[in-house]
Formats: sequence, C-alpha cells, structure tokens
Amino acid sequence: MPNFITRKTHDIVLEELTKLREVDLIEVSRVKQECAAEGDLRENFGYAEAKQKLEMIQTRIHELTELLSGVQFIDDIAIPGTMVSIGTSVTVLDKKSKKEETFHILGPEDSDIEQGIISFQTPLAKGMMTKKEGDEFAIPIPEGSKEVKILKINKYKFN
Repeated sequence: MPNFITRKTHDIVLEELTKLREVDLIEVSRVKQECAAEGDLRENFGYAEAKQKLEMIQTRIHELTELLSGVQFIDDIAIPGTMVSIGTSVTVLDKKSKKEETFHILGPEDSDIEQGIISFQTPLAKGMMTKKEGDEFAIPIPEGSKEVKILKINKYKFN
C-alpha cells in the first residue's frame, strides 16, 4: 500500500531526513568516538548517551526512508469531491448539539487535529469514507457514537 502524503509534508519529512543524515548522525558519531577514546566504556556516561542517541537517529532515519520509499502524493490523486475520500474536506452537523465541524482527510504524516486534519486511517475517517452530502450516520467516538449529517464535501485545498 502506498504511503499517502502531501507534497508539503513530503518536503518537511525530506528536510528532517537530510538533517539527520548530514548533520545529526555525523555529530553524534563524532561525540561517541571522542567518548570512546576516553577509555573504560562500562562507566562512560557520555559514550552510553551518544550510543543511545545514535540508535534513535538510525531508527528515525529508517522510519523516514520507509515512509518516503512508497510515496503517493495526495495532491496528484484525481479527487472528484462528490464523496468522502482521502483528499477531501468534509463538513458534518452533529444532530444532537447542532454544531458543525469540518475535517480534512489526508495521510497519517499530515495529521494535525488542531487544524482539523485527520488521517484516513482513523476510525472517524473510515466511518465517513464513501459517504455523500446529505448522508446521515453514526460516527464512533470514545463514549459510543455520535449521529451526524454530511453538509458539504470539497476537494482539500493544498497549499
């Protein structure tokens, strides 16, 4: 399965990966070597700390490399905007509270709950997938479910 991501987030992830490889990895490796040169490694806190940081950096490099290896840009997907799918913005009405809420459905790396951006993999997004304007259904929430109605579906506006 492809890793769905926006071009903007791709650039941010690529920037982080480049910094990890070209700056952090080199710096922490240098510190580790300097600490190793001090002698007894069993009680060398600096060496142990550098070794741990190096492992964390290598793990993150691996994660980011995996993420970028199978990228499918959401920006490039032909999204009609007539039904809920990845790359859409969905405005729903909570039938009980009469409150409107808009969700932007993108990939996991793009998620930003403060901005209303949710992953297509969340239970909320999965519950809305393929629904159309006017559809009424229950959204799973921790307390049980919430009855909503889809008011509007648009293609997400990429920056």
